[in-house]
Amino acid sequence: MRIQTRAAATLIMLAIAVPMAPPAWAARGTIRCESRNNNRNFCRVDTENTVTLRRQLSNSPCTRNRTWGFDRNGIWVDRGCRADFDFGRSSGNNNSNNNNNAAIAAGILGALAIGAAIGSSQPPNAQPVPPPPMVRPVPPPAWAVGTFQAWDSDFRRMVILDIARDGRVFLRDDAGRLVNQGAFRDGSVFWNSGSRSWLAREGPGVMLGDVDSGRHFNFRRS
Repeated sequence: MRIQTRAAATLIMLAIAVPMAPPAWAARGTIRCESRNNNRNFCRVDTENTVTLRRQLSNSPCTRNRTWGFDRNGIWVDRGCRADFDFGRSSGNNNSNNNNNAAIAAGILGALAIGAAIGSSQPPNAQPVPPPPMVRPVPPPAWAVGTFQAWDSDFRRMVILDIARDGRVFLRDDAGRLVNQGAFRDGSVFWNSGSRSWLAREGPGVMLGDVDSGRHFNFRRS
């Protein structure tokens, strides 16, 4: 009886001393999530509340908070959206040498990612958000036209801001993937996601301010 008791105590001590391995589904990576027959689908994965659309596979649009979204437990897609998504916060430092000539602007991708309201995501059973009204762009002032860049220290990626002469605005990551797009009008950028950012001159670059969160980001001319 004493031997059995000692063996049980030893097993308990080992269980306490040895940490449990994290579940495989909690790792950072890429997942493909597909809406079949225009039906909503929920792909379960530990997102760490960080998801970006890597590659759209469908002809139907994939627009965040309208045809796709996420929470901590997974990613949902709807109305024919099929895409590959990156999930989890990256701890890599591949772009550490790229931030010397760019402004530090933490959280750009999290704040201005397509379809995103700051820090929000829709649960799988949420009703689709109606599309925002279209805004016709107008030509911006000369100081605002061009290509600008900033270093997003949250995602450890370079973010590229392109403002065209006709007023179209594009936000891309360092791989050239489109993060968001919008239209310049009345001193603001009206994003296709429905959010709005004000635009101001900042030295040789520009400052982009998110109206919803009050955060602003400095971009330097490339």
